[in-house]
Amino acid sequence: MKQSSQQILSYIVGICAILNSCSATGPTFIDAKKSDSFALIYIYRPNVFCGSARKPDISINDNKILELQNNGYTQIYVKPGDIHIKASGIDNTPRLNTSLNINVETYKSYFIRYNVECEIFLFLVEPFAKFQLVEQSINLREISQTHYQPPLIEYVEPAESTK
Repeated sequence: MKQSSQQILSYIVGICAILNSCSATGPTFIDAKKSDSFALIYIYRPNVFCGSARKPDISINDNKILELQNNGYTQIYVKPGDIHIKASGIDNTPRLNTSLNINVETYKSYFIRYNVECEIFLFLVEPFAKFQLVEQSINLREISQTHYQPPLIEYVEPAESTK
């Protein structure tokens, strides 16, 4: 009996280690300096168990920014204008792919939450995601617990208008 309890404990420790490796580990949230020439976009993902092992590719105007981990955030400067934010690259779970279009202004900060929830269908748990533009006052409670992930690029140009 003692050996089986040790095995159970080792399984629990192993599962916790695997789940922890799916989460961001950088420093916790620090508010970035605003720019006179750019809007500041924060994209974050609260610590949620559902879908936590999957890391979507986050892009703005077709420029890959990062693979967003559970409990992670990034910040990026964007030229003012229309932007298209997209989460993709999760082929086996297309409901985790989502997008959002917003118009951003110079010297303003925007907080975008990548929100993952689970629906239960019969005996299956199906995660789905959506982007949400969140007010700063509401957001600071959530984002202050997330960990920084550096973006792959420093800033993004506005989307090209379609003619």
